[in-house]
Amino acid sequence: MNLTHILWTAVAQVSPTPTPTPADLTPALSPTPLLTPTPPPIEAIEPNFAVRLLEFVAKGGPVMIPMIMLAFLVFVLIVERYLYIRQINRGSAKFTGEFFSLWDSGKADAAAKAAENHEGPIARMLAAGIKAVGKGKQTMREAMQEQALSETPALNRFMSTIATIGTIMPIMGLLGTVTGMIKTFEVITVKGTGDPKALAGGISEALITTETGLIFAIPILLFHTFLSNRVDRYLNEMEKFATRLLASITGNNSGE
Repeated sequence: MNLTHILWTAVAQVSPTPTPTPADLTPALSPTPLLTPTPPPIEAIEPNFAVRLLEFVAKGGPVMIPMIMLAFLVFVLIVERYLYIRQINRGSAKFTGEFFSLWDSGKADAAAKAAENHEGPIARMLAAGIKAVGKGKQTMREAMQEQALSETPALNRFMSTIATIGTIMPIMGLLGTVTGMIKTFEVITVKGTGDPKALAGGISEALITTETGLIFAIPILLFHTFLSNRVDRYLNEMEKFATRLLASITGNNSGE
């Protein structure tokens, strides 16, 4: 062992060990960036039904306004006709049962009073027939036929209007198609065919009006057929009850 190594060993044993400072005991903290929260993605807000409907009508052009007005009018007429026919059908079914029960049991005065007090086309027709009982079957038949004819316009009220509106709806849609194509050709004349967006307005108007006309016309015609069948069925019932009343008159009081 050489002299230098011995000296360094002695110095190391004599020199005190340095006391660690709080800074030495504290671990080094590396600065970390603050994490900012990521905002949620903004979802596109879809317009509600009313807004989409207004946009649809606006794209259809000016023809859409009279089409919608006529559609609203025919809707009111269909509801009114349905409620009216439903009311007279319900009332007449109950009345005819009571009327013929009294008439067949020989209570002619009570049956006549029931017919006069009841509101309905069938009741008024039977009341007109009872008033002509002593004048013969032919007179009774003519009296009931005359009363039935006077009731027919009320039963068929607004039916021709509903049918007319249902028929012209597709024609109005075709009119919108023509106006939309005219706008398209006007754009082609000015800007040519290079810009599809410029052509889309007229084409959209043409297609929307055609679609709207068919959407309105199909249910209108279906409801017209339904209501017409109900009216025809009621008229057949009027004829059936008139025939039943005539058949119940015996030859002795028929006046023939």
